Amino acid sequence: MTWAELPQLLPWWGSIFAALYFVAAMWFEDAFVISTYRMYSPTADRSEGAVPTFFAAGVEARMIDYDRFEGIDPTGIRWDNFACSHQWMVHEARRWVEEHLAQRPEPGAVEVVWGFRVFKVTDAGEVLETFHPMVSGRAVRR
Repeated sequence: MTWAELPQLLPWWGSIFAALYFVAAMWFEDAFVISTYRMYSPTADRSEGAVPTFFAAGVEARMIDYDRFEGIDPTGIRWDNFACSHQWMVHEARRWVEEHLAQRPEPGAVEVVWGFRVFKVTDAGEVLETFHPMVSGRAVRR
């Protein structure tokens, strides 16, 4: 085969690689980068979703703006059965609290709550919002 004959084979290469990808996807199933995407299929039937949310003194706030947490068990920061695609935010919130626990009661600490804002779409297309607290305690603004 010469270099001049290679362009004639290009249409076949695409078909060959597509067939190889299909076979590999069936063989390895949900191993990234080859995937059958079964891992995403449950999201198609969801009618609700949860967003991790932090409140300080009754107002939505950024958790990283607070320090010296007291009265919060970091293991309570988890997603349980909530339909949440932001698990990394849950892990980071738990890590932040673990690394910033108060050694003693702190003056000026405010009430804080961490949980999930759950948004649900009704059959009529209306979006309903509820808040599900997971942990609460006190913290000091940094």
